[in-house]
Amino acid sequence: MPPKLEGESEQAEQAFAAGNVAKQAGNLLGALAEYSAGLESALSVELRSALLVNRSITLATLGRFEEALADGLACAELRPSWSRTYECQAAALHGLGHMQEADASARLAAALAVLKKDPKNAESKQRVKEIRREARELQAQRPESQALQAQPSSPGFTPQTAAPGAPAVPAPHAAPEVAAPEVPAPAPHAAPPSPPRAAQPETGDLKEQATNLIVEGNARQQDKDYEGALACYSSALQLSQEPDMTSAIYFNCSIANSYMERFEDALKDAEDCIRVNPAWPRGFECKGTALEVRFFPRGNL
Repeated sequence: MPPKLEGESEQAEQAFAAGNVAKQAGNLLGALAEYSAGLESALSVELRSALLVNRSITLATLGRFEEALADGLACAELRPSWSRTYECQAAALHGLGHMQEADASARLAAALAVLKKDPKNAESKQRVKEIRREARELQAQRPESQALQAQPSSPGFTPQTAAPGAPAVPAPHAAPEVAAPEVPAPAPHAAPPSPPRAAQPETGDLKEQATNLIVEGNARQQDKDYEGALACYSSALQLSQEPDMTSAIYFNCSIANSYMERFEDALKDAEDCIRVNPAWPRGFECKGTALEVRFFPRGNL
């Protein structure tokens, strides 16, 4: 949830929270209604952009990709340096079949995420400029691009900037799927891997066993045991029967392979993540990272 700003509409904040609850419960139309209601009264850039991102994700999940892209473009008007904006655009563009544009948006999301970690890095700044230029050129080549413009969600909206001291990028929304970890940069010499501990067979619950393996894999990522993490995730993939969980496992596999500089494997895992759950924007950030990793300063993945 974005941080509460003085003067923000309580009604809009309640709608944002209610939309997240509805989406987590699988009530996509209910979530869509709540996010739209929140946009009618939200005042701050932070809350409006979070509502637009969540509505874009929901629209993409419903297969309404043109509307999802319109929300992504509107969010970019509000917060052009927020990586989540371009993840949503990538998901919508992918759904519309504009693959080159989708990849450009995914790479921009990844580059902006790196720049956020190191705002003074000149190489990252230059890379962001280059991808933005490429994305504009690709959009100009698409005949219908002129008709697809960002539209304000309600007439007469004037963005309200964040209060002094508010975080630059608030947590935008509850994760729509199983959360994947943000892991630290790899050490020069990772600890040798060890085999994953056996899942609890007595439960007889495949989902629980897969979840246990994911948790262990995440812990191994934190310890920089990337081979061990991949072993856990590979075992979890054999048990997972839900698209949300499967896509999150592929996401984590891509992260681990990126840290080990297995970039082709990282890209394949990211593409599998998108194949399983094409409406999940984080899969596109993951693909963008795999495509752009050669440009990133080591340690800023």
